Amino acid sequence: MSRIIGANILLVTLRPTLVMLCLSLLWFPGQNRHLHAVTKISPIFQVSPELKPRVDFWQNIFLRYGDNTFVIHDRDYPWIVIDYVFFAQIARSKNKPHLLNRKQQQLIMERYLKRLNRGLKRFAKNHTKALSHHKIERKIFTAYHTSPELLDRLITGQAVIRAQRGLADSFLYAARQAQDYLPYFEREFREVGTPIELTRLAFVESMFNPRAISKVGASGMWQFMRATAQHYLQVNKNIDERHSPFKAARAAAT
Repeated sequence: MSRIIGANILLVTLRPTLVMLCLSLLWFPGQNRHLHAVTKISPIFQVSPELKPRVDFWQNIFLRYGDNTFVIHDRDYPWIVIDYVFFAQIARSKNKPHLLNRKQQQLIMERYLKRLNRGLKRFAKNHTKALSHHKIERKIFTAYHTSPELLDRLITGQAVIRAQRGLADSFLYAARQAQDYLPYFEREFREVGTPIELTRLAFVESMFNPRAISKVGASGMWQFMRATAQHYLQVNKNIDERHSPFKAARAAAT
């Protein structure tokens, strides 16, 4: 078993749906610069019926909703969508270009999530009587009343929501960038017998950004943690080969 699987075991454990999506979705040859092939599904990675709603959700996040769009959804059932916020449309219609500023968007979304969470608390306290409070409560109910299980989740206070920014713009930019790296990555993986589809994990890890640094200290396009990288790469106070896409790819494939 290749070390890339070991290096990404935590990622696979925490985000299996996202990994499955990228492995199945990103099936285009490294030398192919035509992005229309990006949605072709590899026969190697099939999506189970149980995962399909989750994969569909993330496929929309990566391919349908641009970076100025937020999808507000249930944390554990992401296909249960409460609302969409299209900042590009709002900015254009109201002539407010400042709404395209990411910090401004984040502040607005934080306030909106607080309001929605107050609505969730009303359902936990008053059950369906919360519907008479405001249209936001009605919007929440519309999302959750589609099945007894989901409705019970709402009125027992188990529903937790979050806002996910769309990634379509970033993803397509990364897909274009990836074309410069994938031929080399695929050759490295092929030489050591690692499935070349796993080169697409660089999308999950960093969106093919060699300067990516995570909150927990993982670095580079392949997001090696320092302790793991030191087994395969030169990492010290003067040199950090995690930021070399090619050396790090060789380490990931080994």
